[in-house]
Amino acid sequence: PSHWSIFTGLYPFRHEKYNPTDNGTGVITISDILKENGYITSAFISSAILNGFHDEFDYWNGFSKENRRNKKFFIMRKADDTNKEVLKWLSIHASERFFLWIHYYDPHSPYEPPEEYVFNYTGSNFYSDSRYDKTGISRVRSIREDIGRYDGEIRYSDENLGKVLREIERLGLEGRTIIVILSDHGECFGEHDFRDFGYDEEGPCIFHGRTLYDEEVHIPLIIYNPRLRVSGIVEELVETVDILPTLLEMLGISTDGLDIDGESLTKVINGGEGKEFVVMQTKPRGDGSFSIGLRNHEWKFVNMVPSDFDVDVIGSWEHGVNGSGDKGDIVKLLFSTDGETKNLYEESRDVAEGMEKRLRDIISRVRFHGVMADNETEKLLRSLGYI
Repeated sequence: PSHWSIFTGLYPFRHEKYNPTDNGTGVITISDILKENGYITSAFISSAILNGFHDEFDYWNGFSKENRRNKKFFIMRKADDTNKEVLKWLSIHASERFFLWIHYYDPHSPYEPPEEYVFNYTGSNFYSDSRYDKTGISRVRSIREDIGRYDGEIRYSDENLGKVLREIERLGLEGRTIIVILSDHGECFGEHDFRDFGYDEEGPCIFHGRTLYDEEVHIPLIIYNPRLRVSGIVEELVETVDILPTLLEMLGISTDGLDIDGESLTKVINGGEGKEFVVMQTKPRGDGSFSIGLRNHEWKFVNMVPSDFDVDVIGSWEHGVNGSGDKGDIVKLLFSTDGETKNLYEESRDVAEGMEKRLRDIISRVRFHGVMADNETEKLLRSLGYI
């Protein structure tokens, strides 16, 4: 769902594409728009979790049952293997106007970088807190060891990204190529406990997809445009749905008639103000539970909707006793963005209610559907650790 939001400029509850097999039917993607404007589009994918995108591109290099232009079957592949295909494609198409999507899956469980990239935090001051001694997502290593391997995956991906950037430079393309580098989510490594987010279970938050803590939703976003006259770090709040309208404006392509949730970031890049609020959401789990929230610079408000709550239209809920545990309750959470250490809903109720009203205004007209996965999709999700 995060990738579909990047490609459509729509929040997940608008595009409703939550499964790996969901395709682009019913939505307009940036790939569609660029095709219409004379660009050849190409994607190099490192995980079968993104199979549903295969119809969006002129050239697709990644497994899909429906369209095997790449005959190799893989659930996931390393960045080195993806790069081999990318660099070949770039050398052939360097003279064309192209939109190229390169997807690396390495900074993701299972954390298995080449051993020479692994960071060793044992015996160091890094992650010395005892919580990092607990078992992590690997089920066999401590959280500290998992972090060392995850950081190794980032180091390995960074090196491979560098190879692509150097090839772009070698081909003389750096002066006419816009480059966007980002992630679709972050990862939890025990910074919080699941109980702190309203789950009725003990244990540190690990993996991703179940909470809306900043470690999951605060991601890197780097935009390089050779025509920009400014550089630096933007401290304003932005969203991944903003990427589509930003790129289109930079390319001189109109967004008139597009029904999207994102806004162009060119004003923010040039020193203007960002958004007052940003929206975040977990996808509906197999039991129908999900969380949806709103964040500004000071506060984060979250509605955690349980599986036994029957709601057709988000924003039309009329009850939700905070934390009572009664059947059908919505758990309401309010965190200070300075650490997100305690649910402040009761003691700052006026802030929470104001943010909830704003959230309802945003989503009140949109129907929310749960996840329906067939057997094959369920097997794929299980193999990738999502079930």
